[in-house]
Amino acid sequence: MSDLIHFLLVFNRVSGELVSIDKFEEQDLAISALSLLERSHEDDDQIEVVLISADSVETLKKTHGHYFSGMETIPDYDKLLNA
Repeated sequence: MSDLIHFLLVFNRVSGELVSIDKFEEQDLAISALSLLERSHEDDDQIEVVLISADSVETLKKTHGHYFSGMETIPDYDKLLNA
């Protein structure tokens, strides 16, 4: 079992805001969810869907901080990431 957590992010390139974030313990579930989201946004050049694996939320914020500039717009963001 891996110690990595898989974070699925939907980012609006135009507004610079993180639209949603989901956390997965299992890589296979994360990849399946990524595939579904990519298909649902395939015609939208403004939306970026990305799956990032990290050992902690702190590492994710340090290595991919640009995704989190609009994080205050997501309800219960801290609750989700600390669960």
